[in-house]
Amino acid sequence: MSDALSFAAMLAEQEGMGDAWIQAHASGNYQIVNLTREIPVRLLYHNAFVGDDGKVAFRTDPHGWNEAVAMKLGFADVKTRHAKAEAIDIGP
Repeated sequence: MSDALSFAAMLAEQEGMGDAWIQAHASGNYQIVNLTREIPVRLLYHNAFVGDDGKVAFRTDPHGWNEAVAMKLGFADVKTRHAKAEAIDIGP
């Protein structure tokens, strides 16, 4: 799912907190709606684009954001986990 707000609404609804989420979202202010349990979520971040030919192409991290995102997610020593461009570049 690429729509974070719809994902949050879905989780809140499944956990019986749908009304609280709707109210918090409608307020227009940043609010935390605590769920009744911890829900593991896996985030995937891909550097991909659709070419002029309509095909999806994956590239290495052109903006240098991967490391900052990984560090914010709590992954230490991310420099040792960099893939070689030729190993992951499957685009045209």
